[in-house]
Amino acid sequence: MSDNVIYSEVFTPCFMPLVFFIPNFHKYGIQIKEGNTNTKEVLDRTITFGYGWAGPSGVTSHTACIKHIDPSSVITGTASGRENLFKFGGWGIRYSFPSKTWAYNARNGQYVEFEETVDTKTTRYRIASENADQVALILRGKMST
Repeated sequence: MSDNVIYSEVFTPCFMPLVFFIPNFHKYGIQIKEGNTNTKEVLDRTITFGYGWAGPSGVTSHTACIKHIDPSSVITGTASGRENLFKFGGWGIRYSFPSKTWAYNARNGQYVEFEETVDTKTTRYRIASENADQVALILRGKMST
């Protein structure tokens, strides 16, 4: 990990054999970085999550400033295959109209859900994670480096 990366996870999504010809979906990952390494303030952190050739990057990923995430909106949970299928229509980058949530579903299991507010627009995200509790603590600003 680079000096300014405080959390990183990358893995191959379960559906990768079905999309092997689309390199943007070969890996899924989450990366949380310090924004301003001089201040080391929680609010300077960013989280990048999504898909890419070797981790989250490009048009198949999203980067959010931690200061735009409402700490009270951060929740963790476990999603079954049935829930992912019926709530989001499957795996990958999905949108649920009833819950108005963007899901980065790389597999069944642990997830972190949160709301990002930029200007007046609030967007809800659900991201798969190998260590949802640790990611949630960082997003709530309760875990330092």
